[in-house]
Amino acid sequence: MNGCDPSVENQSNPACSQQVELQYLADIIMSEGAARNAPSDPVRAQLSACMAAWRPALERPLDLAGRDCALPAPQWHWQRLLEHVGNGEKRESDLDRARRLYHARWLAHLLAPERAEYQPRVTILIPVFNRAAMAIEAVESCLAQDCKALEILVVDDGSTDDLAGALARFGGAVRLHRQPNGGVSSARNAGIRLATGDFIHFLDSDNLLLPKAVSRKIEAFAHFADAELCYSLAVMKGARAADLPPVIRPGSGPGCPTISLLNCGHPHPFYVSCVMLPRFTLLSAGGFEEDLQRGEDTRLWSKLALREIKVIGLDAELTVRRLSEATLSATPIEPSLHFAIRARMIADFLGSSRAWRRARKTYRATLPLVLGDGARGPLSPVPERDLANLLAAISALGTGVRPEGVSPLPLLAYLRHVTSGSLVARSARHRDGTDLLGTLYATIDRAARRAARLTPPDLAFWAEAATLDRSVGRFQSFIDKSRRLIASDPAALSVIDELLRSASLIPGKRAFRTYLRLRRWKVPRWVSLKLIERWPS
Repeated sequence: MNGCDPSVENQSNPACSQQVELQYLADIIMSEGAARNAPSDPVRAQLSACMAAWRPALERPLDLAGRDCALPAPQWHWQRLLEHVGNGEKRESDLDRARRLYHARWLAHLLAPERAEYQPRVTILIPVFNRAAMAIEAVESCLAQDCKALEILVVDDGSTDDLAGALARFGGAVRLHRQPNGGVSSARNAGIRLATGDFIHFLDSDNLLLPKAVSRKIEAFAHFADAELCYSLAVMKGARAADLPPVIRPGSGPGCPTISLLNCGHPHPFYVSCVMLPRFTLLSAGGFEEDLQRGEDTRLWSKLALREIKVIGLDAELTVRRLSEATLSATPIEPSLHFAIRARMIADFLGSSRAWRRARKTYRATLPLVLGDGARGPLSPVPERDLANLLAAISALGTGVRPEGVSPLPLLAYLRHVTSGSLVARSARHRDGTDLLGTLYATIDRAARRAARLTPPDLAFWAEAATLDRSVGRFQSFIDKSRRLIASDPAALSVIDELLRSASLIPGKRAFRTYLRLRRWKVPRWVSLKLIERWPS
């Protein structure tokens, strides 16, 4: 096998058999992605000839799922490379170099796959804290990979069990970085900064990689040049194997992250030890949030989702997850930390209409954390900084903005609706959690009253979103009725706008009809709202 990519075994490209055609790319690779001038016309002509002669070696594997790239792989990498060369005196960053190196190496590899120096490099990143024995087994699984263009990087996060001594048997095959204890996010971020690979494959110290875990993913990226994350499935072992929900199988339907990570609707779309990404993707996303001791991977996936990266997946078990009572995932996440993660996600999602479907779902799923589940009681302590950022994001929608040209009014009306319903239900039993609910309600209500005016395209936006979500319910029913109404009576749009702007609950069918009649009869808005409160359904 040639390096890590079985899809190019024994393939060659006669048009690029000589080093001269690829010298421009080789210089970028040898300099580890250092800045270069734009290619000359002769270089462009030579590389264009190489790319025109290129053909993929093998058919796409049947267990590989993803959305097709708009361009052949060499042209795609070439266009991305040109965006990052010839930028004059622009200050260089690690991200710039990583991105440039990634595209140069991939293009050279596709055009001359027989050359070992052009093989994509992978860093397997293993954060470890006081798990020397299990880390040894994790490293052994890395050394058993059928791909040899590997860096095995172990980050010792302040262990006290002599991890360095345990790893000494591997000599130079393993690179060890030691740091004071800062948590798994800090350890992973250190590894991302230190890694020399074009890709990073994560591996927790209690998990194992099967021998083809890396090579299969390299092959997958060869078939999808514009992908920025590849995941696989896992073999689940241990006493707690049945406790964790399975990840979504690649290509399994509209809710799959290979269709859209942003709209997959699953907070845990893949296990971190099953994932490989370009290093530049992690650098551009800012890595993991180091103040999160748990749920840091969920938070990273949400940030990548907002960037709308392309996800590809292998319907194959390539990682072994070993689950015991001693693993971190065996301990439930504290409600305050869970709320902090959700609040950050919602605040991000509210900033773009593309993410409002996720914002709606995530907000509704977060309300039980505010109220408590009966065993732990209401949320305490409240993560004040994350709450303040969430309230600020909600308030920003009440400044007349139209993100991507869409009014946030229907979204705010929905958020107020579910908050009001929870507030009423909670108050009927006891007051725990109602102060925070009341704060959320007041902020949403104020933003809704000041939001940009409703237009027919705004209703069309939510009708399409509901179709994609396959959702039914009062909100969707209201949107559908409103669209039908303004199709025959455009003047009704202003009444629908004021109803969304002012009603604490989205009205049901009877209340909606009643409100429209009252307003046509010139009954004051506040009186009409009071009257329809009798018919919430």
